[in-house]
Amino acid sequence: MKKTLRSEYPPAFERKTYTNPEMNPFLDFIIEKYFVKKLKGSRVLNDLRSKGCKVSSSAFIGTFKSIRRNLHGLICDMRQSSWNKDNSIRRHTP
Repeated sequence: MKKTLRSEYPPAFERKTYTNPEMNPFLDFIIEKYFVKKLKGSRVLNDLRSKGCKVSSSAFIGTFKSIRRNLHGLICDMRQSSWNKDNSIRRHTP
């Protein structure tokens, strides 16, 4: 308790990320259906269930959110790096 009171930051709970191991074989399928074919999450879940995936909807949503978060970070990094390359070149107008 004394250590917590002396620290600068208040105590916080850090939840460990957990991915359902039953979802691992279907990750590429989820990415293809949602990001390439632009289907809704509920449609992707129904397609997964028709393929034989027996996960609950909450497990799917958790995995789905983690995929979106990871891909969003990757896309932002790619945009930032391309933005830096474009702005490092000076363009002069006549």
